Amino acid sequence: MTWNERFLDLFDRCTAAYQDGNQDFTTYYSDEDLTFLGSIGYKPREFFDFVEDFCEEGLPAISTALLIAAARRDYFLTVQ
Repeated sequence: MTWNERFLDLFDRCTAAYQDGNQDFTTYYSDEDLTFLGSIGYKPREFFDFVEDFCEEGLPAISTALLIAAARRDYFLTVQ
């Protein structure tokens, strides 16, 4: 199971970009990142919403974002 590590790495990179003042989420993702997000059932804007909320409000915690991603990924892969 390596998707979770990739999720956390992407979350950290996006958080760093946001904290550096870049709030244009369309510049955050490489083609590989976009493929990854699609593979776990995320749209770039949805992922950014977690990053933005974490940076602005401190919530959800990264662990919570990962747990939500796991539930979404499971639903995406087994139901949709």
